[in-house]
Amino acid sequence: MKILAISNLKGGVGKSTSTMFLSEHIALYLDKRILVLDLDPQANCSAMFLSTKGLTHAHETSSTLLHFFIGLGNSNVRLSSYIRSSASDVVDLKKLRGVARVDLVPSDIGLYFVEHELTKAILNQGRDPDEFLAACLKRQLEAIGASYDLAILDCAPGFSPLTRAALRIADFVVSPTIADEVSVRSLKEFTKRGMGGICPAIQNGRHYVIVPIFSSNWQTKRMLEYIKGEYKFVEPRIGYSVDIIRAAERIRVDSERSLREKYNGSVKDIRRLAERLSEYIF
Repeated sequence: MKILAISNLKGGVGKSTSTMFLSEHIALYLDKRILVLDLDPQANCSAMFLSTKGLTHAHETSSTLLHFFIGLGNSNVRLSSYIRSSASDVVDLKKLRGVARVDLVPSDIGLYFVEHELTKAILNQGRDPDEFLAACLKRQLEAIGASYDLAILDCAPGFSPLTRAALRIADFVVSPTIADEVSVRSLKEFTKRGMGGICPAIQNGRHYVIVPIFSSNWQTKRMLEYIKGEYKFVEPRIGYSVDIIRAAERIRVDSERSLREKYNGSVKDIRRLAERLSEYIF
């Protein structure tokens, strides 16, 4: 199983949306088994997959990443116990006869506080929180590695211990960004000062940049050319549209739609992006 971290310092650049559409398109068009691990306490990606009501149910039944970390003191705790099978609402995936699927370990807003308390406890033991969490995640993912082709880790914005742990174990890193000066400046800091010393993927040239929210004007075109010159940019950029906004909204727990219905006019570009990224990953 390969591990892909979706990560950037800045919020609002399309990390969770990219996680959703990449996982679904890679699974469907390349017949891959995908596990999405939502490491962001905002749980946006989890809500996109499960719906708000479904995410509430995951919390009420203690089946989120929050509850996994709460149970870390128990030697029998297993990440596999918190996986929601076939989390995507894309009906095409359920109709396939192959192995393709998208499973999910959902997040929870309470993870903010559990991560903080867990970090303090690890420090009190004289251990490095980043190394401890990285080892924990790696061990748990290795235990279920035979069941999946790719684990996609949707990281929180910023540089939290969980984000740093994900970057330590990732085989590849994808940084979604907006083509504006603020976002690109943040990407530059994240790449040089953040990932540089801890992330094997960037040291091995396996860091890629995508633009999943693109509004065309002279400024964004100029910044896009800069991104292409500075980073391993993967085409195509995805144009900003209401299609993507609607795709990120799952209305009901039991709702289903085809990939074409979900992404409408954006589906061709997203498929091309997923296929080109997959050429680097697989």
